[in-house]
This record gives sequence, structure tokens and C-alpha cells, in this order.
Amino acid sequence: MRKTLFAVAALSFAAGCSNYETLDINRTHKAGHFASCKEDSGLVAAAESYFEARKCEIHFWFDLPARDFVPVVLHFENHSDRGFVVAPKDLSLFLKKGGKELKTAPALEVVDEVRLGFSTSILYFPFFVFVGPVISIAHRSEKNFDLEVDYRSKDLFRGRQAIRVPPKGSVEGAVFFHCEDARDKDLEGAVVQMSLTREKGAEETAGAEVKMLVPLE
Repeated sequence: MRKTLFAVAALSFAAGCSNYETLDINRTHKAGHFASCKEDSGLVAAAESYFEARKCEIHFWFDLPARDFVPVVLHFENHSDRGFVVAPKDLSLFLKKGGKELKTAPALEVVDEVRLGFSTSILYFPFFVFVGPVISIAHRSEKNFDLEVDYRSKDLFRGRQAIRVPPKGSVEGAVFFHCEDARDKDLEGAVVQMSLTREKGAEETAGAEVKMLVPLE
């Protein structure tokens, strides 16, 4: 029995020391590649769902919907000669089934919710009493650092109040919508509601608002 418990603890310890590795989000395909993309005023937008558990874990390490967040990668492709600006407050995810509107959560808020804690199960075994906690805590701290860097690099806004899609340019990145019991929700028919500001032209006094409804794909 003792050998079995020791083996379980050792495996748990080894799993805790595994490296943090994820795949980058889809940056290969432009917005126009997606069948459900929408276009307005020369701007093409697409919303790529990362709701499926395995896909989410591959790209974000965790099953985020199980932790009350719905990750979506937005793709913008600007064919016009004017830039477009969008802020987090101008984005929401509308769930057709249930009529619920979800707001975005900052990437660092998601990190704070999912960051790795210290497992105390190894304290039951003499070998791990002193060595195990030190190694485990150090490795988890390293993982949490890698986690934050990874989420920052994939975040559409990267901590900024707004992002700009330049003329003839493209931008992509992840946004996270907060939703209680997200894993139990049905995303069929869900759309990302967005309101962007098109920069003013030479003969205009102000920019124009562009509203789009982009289905999840």
C-alpha cells in the first residue's frame, strides 16, 4: 500500500514538473479565409472559436470554458485606405440559445483565475517533505510566468485600451468572454457583436461607427 501511494505521489510530482508548452493561435489564415467572415466598409472580420476542450488546452493549456471563460480568436483584414479602432468594451459575445450577452475579460484576469497553485499532496511522503515543495514551488512559479507571457502574446489587446487595424493591414488575437458555467452553454448560433470606429477621411470631421455581427466558426 505504501509503495502504491509513493508511486502515485511520484507521478503527481512529475506531472507538476512538466514544461509549459502550447501552440500559437491561428495566425496563418486571414479573416477572408473563414466561411462565416463578414465585411463592412472594407474591413473583413472573422471569429474563430476555441471552445472545444482539447483545442483550448492545446493553445491555452487549460480548458478555459470549464473555468468560466470562452476564448475566441478574432481576425481582422482591412482592404480600405482608412484604419479601424476597436476597444474591449466594444466587443461582446451573444449566445443565441439563452439570449445571454457576454462581456470581455482582460487576459491577465484570466491568468489570475487559472494560474497554478501549490499541491500539498506530496507532503505526506518523507522524501518530498523538504525537497519536493521547493522544487515544485519553483517550477510552478516558472510555469505561471510562462503562462502570463503566453497569454499576453496571444491577447488581441495586449493590455492596451484599444487596437488599430491599419489600412491594407491585418490583425488577429484572442479575446476572453466571461461566462459562468460556460462549459454547459450551447454556442450554436453565437455571434460576436462589435462596434469599431473607422478613422475619418481628409474631408470628414469625425470617424464613422461600423457595427458588425460575426458568427463563431
